[in-house]
Amino acid sequence: MQTPFAILRVVGKALLNAVGGGVAGDIVIDVLPDVAQDVWAWWRKEGTPEQGRAALQALALAPPAEVKAAVQQVVAEVAGDRPIEEQLRLERYLTQVPAAVRQSLRRPSDAAGASLAALLSLDGPDDVLPLLPSHLPRFQPGDRPLPGIDWELVELLGVGGFGEVWKARNPHFDGVPPVALKFCLDPAARDRLLRHEAAVLNQLMRQGKHAGIVALQHTYLAADPPCLEYEFVPGGDLAGLLHEWRGEPAGSARADRAARLMLDLSRTVAFAHKLNPPIVHRDLKPANILVQRAPDGKETLRVADFGIGGVAANQMIAKTRGGTTPGGFLVTALRGAHTPLYASPQQMRGDPPDVRDDVHALGVIWYQLATGNLAAGRPGGTRWAQRLADLGLSAPMIDLLGACVEEDPNDRPADAGAVADRLAALAAPAPAAAPAVEVTETCPDCGGPMKVRKGSRGTFLGCAAYPKCRGTRGLPAALREKLKAETPVAPAPADLPKMVTNSIGMRLALVPAGTFLMGSPESELDRGAEEGPRHRVTIARPFYLGVFPVTQAEYEKVMGHNPAQFKKGAGGGPAHPVEQVSWDDAVEFCRRLSSSPAEKEAKRGYRLPTEAEWEYACRAGTTTPFSFGGSLSGEQATFDGTRPYATPKRTAPAEKTTKVGTYPANAWGLCDTHGNVWEWCADWYDEDYSAESPENDPKGPPGGDKRVLRGGSWNNSGHLCRSARRNKYAPDFSNDNLGFRVVLVV
Repeated sequence: MQTPFAILRVVGKALLNAVGGGVAGDIVIDVLPDVAQDVWAWWRKEGTPEQGRAALQALALAPPAEVKAAVQQVVAEVAGDRPIEEQLRLERYLTQVPAAVRQSLRRPSDAAGASLAALLSLDGPDDVLPLLPSHLPRFQPGDRPLPGIDWELVELLGVGGFGEVWKARNPHFDGVPPVALKFCLDPAARDRLLRHEAAVLNQLMRQGKHAGIVALQHTYLAADPPCLEYEFVPGGDLAGLLHEWRGEPAGSARADRAARLMLDLSRTVAFAHKLNPPIVHRDLKPANILVQRAPDGKETLRVADFGIGGVAANQMIAKTRGGTTPGGFLVTALRGAHTPLYASPQQMRGDPPDVRDDVHALGVIWYQLATGNLAAGRPGGTRWAQRLADLGLSAPMIDLLGACVEEDPNDRPADAGAVADRLAALAAPAPAAAPAVEVTETCPDCGGPMKVRKGSRGTFLGCAAYPKCRGTRGLPAALREKLKAETPVAPAPADLPKMVTNSIGMRLALVPAGTFLMGSPESELDRGAEEGPRHRVTIARPFYLGVFPVTQAEYEKVMGHNPAQFKKGAGGGPAHPVEQVSWDDAVEFCRRLSSSPAEKEAKRGYRLPTEAEWEYACRAGTTTPFSFGGSLSGEQATFDGTRPYATPKRTAPAEKTTKVGTYPANAWGLCDTHGNVWEWCADWYDEDYSAESPENDPKGPPGGDKRVLRGGSWNNSGHLCRSARRNKYAPDFSNDNLGFRVVLVV
């Protein structure tokens, strides 16, 4: 009869029959296919699949005390004549079965893994394998393995190359959220963790705060065994989502859904690749990608094991170099956890970490999502591209997926950001063309025909002889005057004060109306393609801009809290710029300040500057890379002085922000426009926006997925702090080098 605890009896008997000499260590994973075969045969003999699912669900939901009592009874029945040590090991294994069932069934639609529905088909032994614990655990529920730390183990979440992962709770305070504790059990992994990965973990805790990365909260490296405390994320992983997709038809809709997930995943990994130095995950796989579903149905991906992926992957690869047992492969593959499936050829050879290792893993994960096969590795043969086309992938997407898994890393996209950019272009429908009026004028540079198109995104000029003729560099004088007449520049009223101090003590300097060249010339050292083409921009009306980026004291007065990393106890203080603020936070600050009684009475409103306003104010009439000239050293701004710009003079790296106003102001009275913190702008980011930007008061593209930042920060090299340098992040992202300053509208 199929009952919850009868399942434990069958598992116990099958395991003892398979291991012969007793339950121990990694032997379990090798024999699990045989155990699964016995369990599945019993299911077929004793009842229907529906009864089997009902018994499994009851086992998954059984109270721990009942499970413990049932396990002890089963062990007495099936192993009563065996040595006590062997009985205890079998007891530890069987106690984990309900948790393993829940873990394997967690998915976005059921974060607790408490319902089976049609997810579990029980069509064969392979459907049983993910329900069985893969190893004999070292710890047990109720253990407190960290001396002096109030974390009690609740449930085993996973076992892999790194060690064991447990959900833990504070037994004294039920209001404290649970955490995930990762214990490093392998001696070789422990040595590498302590000797080589500590710096990566330190960088991750300082800079790796991203909504798509599971947060590393604490490290216990002196503990035995060493332990890392991560944020606990309820729900399933990408393998569970793939199981959930099993009943859905393949086609273009599913292919598009997979592409959207890969875009989100690539953007998260790209954040780590853009850090300085980059963090390479090196163990990206479905088991390390957690999935949560919002009330609106949107799926959100969270990447786990950043900072220790290399350790875990090395252990798994080392174990498989001598040959992987069929059982070991099958068990880990069906869980989306078989590292060698995702590792690049270079990683398998033991080469140093490279961001393109992660690009390879992204390609394999995408291939698995597209085919629905977790046991598939890097695509090979001659038919895989046609197979993907039959499953609904477009030819450009198949080309991109194939590029990700190329043998030679030089043939892959440069990093995850390059993957994300190409995916975004493929996944997003092209915006409808704006209606435009087009006329032909004479190019003043060569006398040939020049087309002038006026549309919703401004004015675009193009000489028919381009690129030989540089007529696209600017407007012909006559046309420039005609367009200026449509939106005249408003001179600053004579009675406008040069400086304003508002109700919270914030000082704002008057920025006059005017015209400037936005972007950088092609000859500028370390220029980025997104900084051009250089083009003329007119700021038609004066405005006030904060003399400094918003300080911690100012932010706290308006928002009621201080999110900064560099508070007084961490080398900063109230006069340092606030950081750890997202674009959304900055916009909310402007809203609250604008609606405060004192500012409403004074009829003052606040917003973020447009990208054009920011660069115009930063330059203050200059055309050089910086508002004070063509070079940058650590004596002129807060940045990484070991990497100056256009000067051999090196200084110590900045390890934090500095007080605002530490360095002289530019010609318009603005400080800290170079370095200290990146500053959010109002605009959406478009790499090619400069080519079609209107001349008068450009507001940026109408939409996007990232917002613009300007100015560079304390931990950047000098070239990133130039007036023309552009940066971008998702509007909900924050870290300790992102801040903002505000505009007071005249």
